[in-house]
Amino acid sequence: MRPNRVLISTTIILLAVLAGSCSGGSGKVLEVARLDYEAGHYVQAWESFQENVPSSTNDAGLLAARGHAAMAINLYEEAIPFLRRAVELAPADPIYWEWYLGALAWGGLMSGQRELLEEVLERGVEGLQVGEDRPGIYDLLLTAAESLQALTRYSELVERTRLERPESPVPDIKRWEFLLQSAAAIGDSAGLAAARGELAMQTAVWRMNAGAPATMEDTELYRLALAHLMTGRRAEALPLLEELERRPSARRFSRPLRYDYLVLPDYVALYRVGDIAGILEQIPEWLSLLPAIWESDLDYRRVLLEWQVDALLRESPPSEEIDEERLETLLQAATELFGRDTWGTVEQYGRMAGFLVEHELRPEQTLEILDEALARLDEDRPGMLVPGQDEMTARQTKETYRASLLDLQARTLERLDRQAEAAAARDTIEQITVRVAGESEDPEAAPRPAPDFRLRDTTGRDWRLEDLAGRAVVLAFWAPWNGESLRLVQDLDRFAQARRQDEVDDDTVYLVISLGPGDRPTDLLSGLRLPRVDDPGDLALRYRITGIPTTLLIDGAGRIRWHQSGYPGPQAFEERLALRIDILKR
Repeated sequence: MRPNRVLISTTIILLAVLAGSCSGGSGKVLEVARLDYEAGHYVQAWESFQENVPSSTNDAGLLAARGHAAMAINLYEEAIPFLRRAVELAPADPIYWEWYLGALAWGGLMSGQRELLEEVLERGVEGLQVGEDRPGIYDLLLTAAESLQALTRYSELVERTRLERPESPVPDIKRWEFLLQSAAAIGDSAGLAAARGELAMQTAVWRMNAGAPATMEDTELYRLALAHLMTGRRAEALPLLEELERRPSARRFSRPLRYDYLVLPDYVALYRVGDIAGILEQIPEWLSLLPAIWESDLDYRRVLLEWQVDALLRESPPSEEIDEERLETLLQAATELFGRDTWGTVEQYGRMAGFLVEHELRPEQTLEILDEALARLDEDRPGMLVPGQDEMTARQTKETYRASLLDLQARTLERLDRQAEAAAARDTIEQITVRVAGESEDPEAAPRPAPDFRLRDTTGRDWRLEDLAGRAVVLAFWAPWNGESLRLVQDLDRFAQARRQDEVDDDTVYLVISLGPGDRPTDLLSGLRLPRVDDPGDLALRYRITGIPTTLLIDGAGRIRWHQSGYPGPQAFEERLALRIDILKR
């Protein structure tokens, strides 16, 4: 999943809000909360706010700080009332509006609540009136409009703001950005080329009328830099980005451009050709930008660390030895990720421990990692699991991860010849498996009905859920920039073919659903035999897909019986999926 830009663009401002609010009896506690937040200890900061910032306060800054801290650990629905109240008390503050609209947008996406996304578009009119120069507000409006398939509304909002604020360069360039993205999304290469040509001519006019970069306004620099990037003129954009980055107040304009147009495309290009060494060579350079340019924008750093860990793991298969220096680099990056408390931390624990187990390295340290992961899972820390699942699915996901961690623990204990402890861990795994399987069969558990869909695969075949009544259906959501999702899809393909060849199961339907830009590198799945389809625009929202990869199992009655976020590895993934399919077929 890509970084939460609302969290990214406003961390420094939140720290300033807290610094100004640390007075009175709760001042010391709020100062500790500020330091926790700055260090990336989001749960501790959020807990401090819970205890010391009552919902009844009329201090807009403290309300906004509490809401934003909740957003940092994905508790968007909890954040909404505090941020809604903050914009009521301080309606002229564009930062609070951006946080508020961000909580609505991400909360709606996580929970599948269309009404929250509708509220983004409805209240976004007010947000743009005071924050027409904040690109993040436009991005949030576009996110909501895409999910609701209401792009015309977004276009009208941008055009209205452009006409009402002709002096502002931001709505102007955002209109151009939308035009180019729309042409790319529908595969209109001729329209895209024409729009780029027109923008290039307009950019030349802007550049001619502008002075030296050092004399330009922040928003003028942003417009010109984005225009150059959208028309493929990276060299012309770089000095403009550097000028923005020299100005502390303007760095928020540069961050998303650096990531979206420079860092992410370079990463995808290297990943597409399998150049893992190239990724590992580039990541230190990308990370080096953070202190100088992105300061304490911790969400960007988390994404880059995930890329680094993924690349190191992929470059070190179990059949090869790993040198100590690379192992230390991997452990340092993974340990930092463990402390992020956001976006499925349990997956990072499992991947690191699994790597050590497969390579038969450092068993004592492996047990420490697993003990910490299991303890944090028991604490129900908000960042351990990807949010947005219904109660039953969240409970099953938690138990599934617990079983995976216990399996790694048992294997490590066996290697240390601690057989009695290993046997106890395996007994617990068996109890979890029976409990989760029984819950899946329990009619009182009330599994969620699966939304209907009509999808066309890459061969031109149409798939509709209601036509698949009586059959189990597996949906695998993936994205080309996510290494774990690629491996999951490839394993799912092998899994499905093996079951058909063994005549274990020739009736289950498997669909691979692609999420991402229109120019996705389909060659990554060139050997895939399963049907591949694109998300038509709102399928991920309706199925509450909050992380990549995600696997869903739908029974013959059209009910979601299993929802797994993340990828626990081929063996665990195949065992769990086979168990649940077999239960449905009894």
